[in-house]
Amino acid sequence: LFVGDLDRVTADAAVEKNRVDLSRSFSDVLQVALALKGDWALVLATKAKEDAAMKKNDPSRLLSGPKNQVNNTGVILNADGSPKSAMQASIDARKLLRINGLCRFLLLENESIAGNLTLAVIQCLSYPDQYTVRRITKICHRILETVAFSPQYSDLLSRQ
Repeated sequence: LFVGDLDRVTADAAVEKNRVDLSRSFSDVLQVALALKGDWALVLATKAKEDAAMKKNDPSRLLSGPKNQVNNTGVILNADGSPKSAMQASIDARKLLRINGLCRFLLLENESIAGNLTLAVIQCLSYPDQYTVRRITKICHRILETVAFSPQYSDLLSRQ
């Protein structure tokens, strides 16, 4: 961004606006890639709802959607309240394999991608934009879920 012809205040405002837009876009792209936003996030939310229902041994929870919706149809619902289709289980299983595969690739398989990505995410935590920091915190949680068992991350994260 060239701001050479602008006065100091306008130039600083333009640079800051571009930084905020770039950091928000970066966090949004990472959220989609790590299944924290978008269609893949629904798969993880539905799986978490099903796991909670099975853990509590309460299959009636599978028939309930969000708190602001009432389900009188008696069909099993996704986490967003939409009814599950007949093939939804196999579609969700394939999506879950893709989600886990992409997370594993980005964070474990290629050390140069993983290291740079993790360091960039950690540096984003110090950015003074609430929107970005909230989303980056969710991304950090997902990263820790994925790499908690990996010894190379214990060294990397302990230094930051």
